[in-house]
Order: sequence, then structure tokens, then C-alpha cells
Amino acid sequence: MHSIFGIMLTALALVVTVKVTTLSTTATPTTSDAPFLSGPLPAITPAPDASSPLSPRGNDLFTINVYTKGDVPGLHIAWQHNSDSPGDVNGVQNQPLGSKTMGVYPTGWAGRIAIGRDPDIGAINRGSLIEASFIGGVSSYDVSYVQGYSVPIVCSCKGVFNTGCNIPLFWHKEKCPEMGAGNVCYNPLRNSGQGRGTRAQAFFEPCQGGAMAYPNDYGSIVSCTENQISCCVGHGCPASVQQHQRNKRAIDGHIKHA
Repeated sequence: MHSIFGIMLTALALVVTVKVTTLSTTATPTTSDAPFLSGPLPAITPAPDASSPLSPRGNDLFTINVYTKGDVPGLHIAWQHNSDSPGDVNGVQNQPLGSKTMGVYPTGWAGRIAIGRDPDIGAINRGSLIEASFIGGVSSYDVSYVQGYSVPIVCSCKGVFNTGCNIPLFWHKEKCPEMGAGNVCYNPLRNSGQGRGTRAQAFFEPCQGGAMAYPNDYGSIVSCTENQISCCVGHGCPASVQQHQRNKRAIDGHIKHA
């Protein structure tokens, strides 16, 4: 998305050891970015706003569990936080993604998790993302294919998969419009400012309504009043509730039933 993480964070007095990549709001391409970036690093979808008068208090740590399901070898994961956000508290590392891993964060955290088939963080940041925030015991999160797509991801709260898309788009009938570094399909609408309720590009359209498919496509942002969520990576993951709802109706008359 075009705006940066728009989070108003409460003052924190927490000492943590930060071992993740800090997001820069004015990032420019590095040497490793050069082969696939022709201009400034594009902005990512803002972390969802988790502020709510109904937010429970007392749960001051937030856990994101990430695991794989299906034949998805060679994946890498990068844990990142907003430049004005606290980092993790469990020393999570950017590393190859095995069968499961987790990050633990304090209240006030906002960030993203990039997953793809390349150890270069710059490459997988252009693909499938988990975007989230945690304030006062409530989390808001989404799965974003706004910049591009690398691997299917769905996320759950309290056992209910409520956002994301498990469709392996590379196996789908539509051809990727623009392949990039790290086996990422770039989204041609990533810098379009396209309005909510409009149609996604054909390659990404099967996941519209489940994962974010273009800028301002906020329908997949959800909240959880539990202090942990789980995200499944791979074509073996279950479909999200959002996908089921999409299959029951057209979105603003533009998308035919899958």
C-alpha cells in the first residue's frame, strides 16, 4: 500500500534486544536491491490500527506463530518492525523457515513478516506479507499481496482462519504479469491507489477478498482479542473465512463466483 504504518503507539519503557530489520519510512534501494528495483522502495500497506475502547488490558505480549503445510521447501522468513515501534522480545531471527517458528512482541508493536523463496530480505519484501499491530491486548492483522505474491498465507485467531488466501496462484490459469527477483510475482496495481471494491488484476483476482490484492483493499484486515495468532504458509493450508464469503457473492458486481 502507499502509506507507511500509520500507528499511534503508547509510550513504552521496555528494554528489548532487537534482532530484526527496522523498516525505514524513507528507504532507498541498497546494492542488493539494485537488480530488481528501478526506483525508491515502494511503501507497504500500513499496519492495521489496533486501537479500540474494547481492548482488554493485561496481556502485554503478542505471539505470532508461523508454520508451513504442504510441499513448500526453500522458504525464508524476515521479521520486521516499524521504525517507531518496539522490536521482538524473544530474539527472533531472519532465517530459513522450517516447519514452525514464532515471534513475541510487546504492546505497541507494529510490523510485517515477509516470506518467500529467497534469503534476500529486499526480494521477499516484494512478495507475500503478514502485516500486524498489537496495542492494549488486541491485535489487528492481514495478509497482503499488494506488492506481490510469493507463497500462499492464511492466518487464524482462536482456531478460526479469518484472513488470507490459500490458493497457489502460480498454479492458477492466469499468468503472472511481471516476475521479479526471488520468484515473486509483482502486483501491477501496487502503486495505483486503486479504490476499495474495484477489481484486482487477473493473476491476483482469485485471492481478492481473502488477502489484500491492491491498494485500499481493506476488507481482509481483521482483529483478535487473544494475544496470539497463527499463520499457515503453503498450499496445504485451509481456506480462510474471507475466501468462503467471497465464493458466496460477487464483490461490487465485478468478480464472478470462483
